[in-house]
Amino acid sequence: HGQGDTNLEAIYLADWAYTSLQAHQYDQCITQGRRALELYNSLEQPLSTPFIFATIANAHLELSDVASSTRAVNEALRILDQCGGEGPDYPARDYWMCVTVLTMLGRETDAQHARRRAQEILLERADRISDPTMRHSYLFNVAVHAAISGVANAPIRA
Repeated sequence: HGQGDTNLEAIYLADWAYTSLQAHQYDQCITQGRRALELYNSLEQPLSTPFIFATIANAHLELSDVASSTRAVNEALRILDQCGGEGPDYPARDYWMCVTVLTMLGRETDAQHARRRAQEILLERADRISDPTMRHSYLFNVAVHAAISGVANAPIRA
């Protein structure tokens, strides 16, 4: 395997883990996610991992494994907070995935922090889109963006 192959394999495994989560195949999700984490670790790409940690955290929660879910969500938040949302492909989505886990774990202060960061990052990126129609589409036609926008305390600038 060349480094490009390893990176592609990690991307595929991360996406497969997320698909497994959506299909309620939680053990498979965790297995694929752990393998993706190993590959990203070997490539020294920690900024590619918050999505995987958040995915695994959700799967562990579905399996009632609170300790493992807590460890995974804490790692996702640590990386996201440390990089300030710069580096991961979709940091708003990654924070948003943590909100569900944190809420279910009863960690409302942390959930509010993750929710606020998801909103801030989404708005920062939306503000870079000058065309009003495209900006509105970005905020409301992408499912996860619409969910994040829908809970904003302040009105979303569309």
